[in-house]
Amino acid sequence: MADDAELLQRWRDGDGAAGNQLFERCFAPIYRFFINKTRSPADTEELTQNTFVALMSAREGFLGRSSFLTYALGVASNVLRHYYRSLAREAEQLDPLASSIVALGAGAQTQLECAEAQQLLLVALREIPAELQIVLELYYVESLDPAAIGETLGLNANTVRGRIQRGRDQLRAKLDELATRAPDAQSPDADAWPELIRSAFPARILTTAFTPDS
Repeated sequence: MADDAELLQRWRDGDGAAGNQLFERCFAPIYRFFINKTRSPADTEELTQNTFVALMSAREGFLGRSSFLTYALGVASNVLRHYYRSLAREAEQLDPLASSIVALGAGAQTQLECAEAQQLLLVALREIPAELQIVLELYYVESLDPAAIGETLGLNANTVRGRIQRGRDQLRAKLDELATRAPDAQSPDADAWPELIRSAFPARILTTAFTPDS
């Protein structure tokens, strides 16, 4: 099986099928990246499509200093920031590090259908600062280590480790807050978070084949 670097070079050389294969490898992680951070399935699909359009335009810009997946997720992160700016009433008030996606206008409802404990976690993720949600979902859902997350977001690994810890702390506090709002809801133990979060996201996404421009 060809690795990402080989597929990328073949795509650059005009092999549309290689680009198609490369995009299919990245589709599920990119779709998962958006699915719990938007206000509707239509927005998730649009942002996924916008990411691949951006990747086609910027294919010569990938220098191979990271994996193609982390590069693609970095492009997705930039697409998401533009989305949040479009939702914010005043751009100067936008602070993705301090604002949750609920505050930014994406709504409290998750698109993912899962068990009650998972739903509570997904809602809590949407109510912590967006940058911390992004880091935690990359860490738990995609199993990226701090260095790979740093490549995706343009951060050093120590900064990512700090955000993971702050994200966990804020997620725990938010879960406690949500539990007080709904006394019947049971907050899951932190040891169960990785599996509960990971399994809430679809492992595979059914999609039509890509046909990147040559």
